[in-house]
Amino acid sequence: MKSFGKIPLIRCALVALSLSAMAATAAPPADKPVFLGQHIMYTQTYNTLQDDLFDGLRIWDAEGTQWAKIEPKKGQFDFERFDKHVDGAVAHHLNLMYTLGQTPQWASARPEEKGQTGPGASAEPADMGDWARYVRTVATRYKGKISAYEIMNEPRVPDAFSFKTTSPGYFSGSAAKLGEMTRIAAEEVHKVDPGAKIVCPSMTGGEFGLKRLDAFLKTGAGKYCDVIGFHYYLSNFKLDELREMVEGTKKIKAHYGLAQLPIWDTEIGFMIAEAGFNLQPKDTKGPASKSFQSDEAARLAAKIVVLSHYLGVERTYWFAHDTSWMGSTVADKRLNRLNNFGKSLLVFRHWVSGRYLRNCVDGGSSLFCEVHDKDGKVGAIYWGGGKTPAAWAKQGYTQVDFLNGASGPLKDFDASTALPRISEDVIFLH
Repeated sequence: MKSFGKIPLIRCALVALSLSAMAATAAPPADKPVFLGQHIMYTQTYNTLQDDLFDGLRIWDAEGTQWAKIEPKKGQFDFERFDKHVDGAVAHHLNLMYTLGQTPQWASARPEEKGQTGPGASAEPADMGDWARYVRTVATRYKGKISAYEIMNEPRVPDAFSFKTTSPGYFSGSAAKLGEMTRIAAEEVHKVDPGAKIVCPSMTGGEFGLKRLDAFLKTGAGKYCDVIGFHYYLSNFKLDELREMVEGTKKIKAHYGLAQLPIWDTEIGFMIAEAGFNLQPKDTKGPASKSFQSDEAARLAAKIVVLSHYLGVERTYWFAHDTSWMGSTVADKRLNRLNNFGKSLLVFRHWVSGRYLRNCVDGGSSLFCEVHDKDGKVGAIYWGGGKTPAAWAKQGYTQVDFLNGASGPLKDFDASTALPRISEDVIFLH
């Protein structure tokens, strides 16, 4: 994501469920551990990257990886920077997803159309044979290294609306064209690498995003996908909005006979003051309308990942590690040192990543989940109204950890202390 439009609060019929009904139907994916992915934009970042920061990587709009960058002239490919991204991910044992697009101007059906990443880039190819060759070439080169291919980033799907969209965004073509590209990409990838997953085009925009997903799946192209992608950016930074979007996604995919397909949130983030140099809001509404301090950002990010997984979202990919403008976990991408938000996100990842959520109790404004590994229960993650150390001890816990890295035995806390100390805090008990 590079820019944000105005995203309305979600109040559409597709998601007209009470929160209590949502909580009753939610359940973490039974056989899938919590997965926290990331985005790396620059090849130099891999040189000093820690090994344990995240579980996987989504390559989208990263340096030198768009179609327009790797095939600047028909049939002439330049993989130098793309190779560095893939080699860097492999060296750090990161599960790798690649987002297809953007169309080179020479291949574009509308070469002079203004696009988010350049003239003609948002249009479908004039000749789908060019698209097939591009997909086939990438899949062949990176067979066994890229495990998933996302068809498109945040397509506008203009025919989903009765009004004219104000920008072509990252894809300006029709739902039918997007469906055709999905079919071709799935066929080309699976000819070369049958085990690679196809991720449906990831929509964004709250209520608008759900309408785009509905219009796309109406084409029948969902049958070519292994995963439903979505970007659950929050316009009001409230978790109820996340609940509504996830439940809306579930309803739509079930309507088209795709209830069995997993959901991946392939991009989410928000502005963090420490991500750059006192980063300030860019918009008056939507995901870029607030710049968070690191402790508040860490709490919200942890809640998003846990609640998403509880609601049935298999993977969450944060945006982005090294942007210095949106959600960055480093303050200066040239130094690649974790800022305070990045340090807290790493603490959180050590609590849950690769582990399983079990026996969750959703109180709406609170959430309690046991955390298990393959051998059994290792602790619990919680936010909401506090309990005394003695009350937690009665449940078998002896230690409490905080997102800022602090940790201590429950017996060392004053008996009148409530843990968490404030309801917004996220704690790990073990």
